[in-house]
Amino acid sequence: GSDFAAAIRRIETADEVITYNGGTWKSGGIADDLLVLGRMAGIKGALPISGKHIDLRKIIWSNHIWGDGLELTYKMHFENDPEFTSLTEAEFSNRRDVHMTLKLWELWKQGKLKILNGFRI
Repeated sequence: GSDFAAAIRRIETADEVITYNGGTWKSGGIADDLLVLGRMAGIKGALPISGKHIDLRKIIWSNHIWGDGLELTYKMHFENDPEFTSLTEAEFSNRRDVHMTLKLWELWKQGKLKILNGFRI
């Protein structure tokens, strides 16, 4: 939105950036979070960040396999879908993705995240 430039600066200078599939790995034309943010910021390649990058997809599924997407991975850990009321579908989708990533990160910090490494539980 109108605070996009401020949001990009916050991400670039954050001590820790948490994503789900936000690294530089890509397959089949699927762009990850940092590449999309870089493109939106008008730069070529991934958005540069100064802090630590935590990619929960790589933690849960390993760096050697793709694993499931955010929604299916979230459902492996939680029964209820997050609910948000929003004016636009895009805003709903963004808030939902952020919420799911946050909840998976909280489990990881608590030592309760299922590390699947390619195996379904």
